[in-house]
Amino acid sequence: MAFPKRDLFFENRVELEWLSTKQASDFLSITANALRIMVCRHQVKSYKFGRRLRFLKSDLLSLLKSKEN
Repeated sequence: MAFPKRDLFFENRVELEWLSTKQASDFLSITANALRIMVCRHQVKSYKFGRRLRFLKSDLLSLLKSKEN
């Protein structure tokens, strides 16, 4: 533990950028099932880590911005 601040920075950064399905659905104010349907229809960009879907917060923000226009 020579660099506790660095480790904390990395953990915070990952936590802020990558969202789980539940976190992403809450962020978009939709259900988790609706989000999975959007993923199947290629309306939302997702990434698979093993069997889990993960979403970049920046991708979700750009989706929200495109919906506004």
